Amino acid sequence: MSHQEQSTPELEDVQQLEEDGGLRVPVSVREVRVPVRVQLLPSRHGVSRSYSTSESDTDPVPLLGADLRRRRATIIATGAAIYVGEKELVRGGLAALWPEGVPLVIEHTEMVYAQAATGTATVSVIAENWAD
Repeated sequence: MSHQEQSTPELEDVQQLEEDGGLRVPVSVREVRVPVRVQLLPSRHGVSRSYSTSESDTDPVPLLGADLRRRRATIIATGAAIYVGEKELVRGGLAALWPEGVPLVIEHTEMVYAQAATGTATVSVIAENWAD
C-alpha cells in the first residue's frame, strides 16, 4: 500500500456506517416531519500560523478571516494573556481576556482578532476546514 493510499482512505472506511446508530435530526419534507440520519464529516486541516502581538500595537492582529468553510480553530498564546474577539472590542481592551497557555477553541466563521494584554505575546492558530 502506497503512502498516498494510506493518507486518503475511502469514504466508506471513514464513515463506517451503522444501520441503527447515528445522530438523527428532524426534517420536514412537504409538511411531513421525519427523522433523518446525519453524520458529521471529519475536518480537514486548513492552516496553522503564529503571530506576534504587543500591548503597544495600534491595531489588533487579525488571527482568522471570515470563512464559511472553517469548522473550528484553536488559539493559544505564550508570553502573556491576550484579548481576543472582534477588532474594536480587542482594540479597546473590552474583548475576552484569555489566559496565557490555555487553548481557546473557536467554532464560528467570523473574523477574530487578538492583542497582548501586557507585554508581548506569541499567538498560535490552528484552523480546520470542513471536509469536502
